[in-house]
Amino acid sequence: MAEVETAQSRQVDLPRQAGAEERAAGPLAEAISIMARLRAPGGCPWDREQSFDTIKRYTLEETYEVFDAIERRDWPDLKDELGDLLLQVLFYAQMASEAGYFDIADVAANLNAKLVRRHPHVFPVDGRLTDATDPEAVLRNWEQIKRGERLAAVSGKKTTSAMDAIPRSMPAVMESRKLGSKAAKVGFDWTDVEGLFEKLQ
Repeated sequence: MAEVETAQSRQVDLPRQAGAEERAAGPLAEAISIMARLRAPGGCPWDREQSFDTIKRYTLEETYEVFDAIERRDWPDLKDELGDLLLQVLFYAQMASEAGYFDIADVAANLNAKLVRRHPHVFPVDGRLTDATDPEAVLRNWEQIKRGERLAAVSGKKTTSAMDAIPRSMPAVMESRKLGSKAAKVGFDWTDVEGLFEKLQ
């Protein structure tokens, strides 16, 4: 599997959450094992025939159900819906493992490394913390780090637009909001429509 930098390899001292890690380890390992069993020979016929493409719609449905539970402030339901969303992650990771792309450990390690890397105001880089005392500064740092990661990822590849990273499978309103946000970050933003027409001219 792909080698991924882990938080542990960077010797990051992570705060502990009153036993949450220990309590989660067993159930998460069991969930991974159950998913592998469902996809294995002799497992569930429905699960075995699924693919990345057939599962996509369920992922979207489960995401909206999470949103709905939050809107209703129904915390027991949210717990259940988050489990259904986690199932989607486990499903994709199991299929990716079977294809030799990566496995769930790679997914978690990649996430851990990203969280540490994008929070240099919490996790020291070269022994120093980045200054970020308010949420706006954190967002600026996050975007700057993300931009650097993207540039490193596309190094040597042909890119045509700063908008290339925006998923085209988003709902139209969400996609337009994301496009507008990206454009605003490079100065393509005005308080009134006249400014936009001047720019177009």
